[in-house]
Amino acid sequence: MRHAGFAAIYDCDQTRDAAGRVTPYLVTEYLEGETLAARIDRAPLPTAEALEICARVATALAVAHRDGVPHGDLTPRRIFLTPGGVKIVDVGIGAVLRASADRRADRGAGHGPQAPARTDGPAPATPSDLLAADRADDVLAFGALLTACLNAGATAARVPDEVTVLAYECRASDPLQRPSMSRVADVLARMAAPSATARSETNLASLYAGDASAPSEPEQGPGPPQDDRRTEHLPAPPPAEDAPPAGGPPSSRPPSPPPR
Repeated sequence: MRHAGFAAIYDCDQTRDAAGRVTPYLVTEYLEGETLAARIDRAPLPTAEALEICARVATALAVAHRDGVPHGDLTPRRIFLTPGGVKIVDVGIGAVLRASADRRADRGAGHGPQAPARTDGPAPATPSDLLAADRADDVLAFGALLTACLNAGATAARVPDEVTVLAYECRASDPLQRPSMSRVADVLARMAAPSATARSETNLASLYAGDASAPSEPEQGPGPPQDDRRTEHLPAPPPAEDAPPAGGPPSSRPPSPPPR
């Protein structure tokens, strides 16, 4: 899974910590900038900036959900604001933490008496059920992140009602009532655009690709289209001395003698 909104992972391996326990680690790209948590603490977020950041995060998460990789521990500390754009770190860490917890539980259960297998109660969750639950958890965490951004001083402009409703839906107590991350990304990408005339479809497409820095077409003022080429207007050359004036009689000046 590759996307400009995710920190690149170059390698992974395991090592042992000071206590001798096996610990996995990742080698990722170096990120220059600050976390979203630090940005929120440093100064109030204007509405336009908050919507732009959240739109980029939602778009990247929608790609991850499409590929079956929920984040699992989304917080403002895991969002980096870099000169190259918004970057999400530790994607998929929730599955790693859950697997580690399951292994510890299995090891603990192996030392005591085995509990009898239960034949009643709900059926065990399938992998698709677990994936759907992880996606819903991501949406819930994103709703908290969106609310934190909008409550962190978004005073430059009024928050659109559709965004307020969206944040409420993301934080619904019933996971089935939460919107998909793709719908969240669609709404925020539309709300983050200042206007339909100031932002072209190409710019919105580049936002979905994780890069909103694509240059837009130059604005065309009123009147006929202007040619791109530059034309230099030079003054007309002066009339030759021997040439008759336009519309006048021939010159009476005697011709110059031939050179020797």
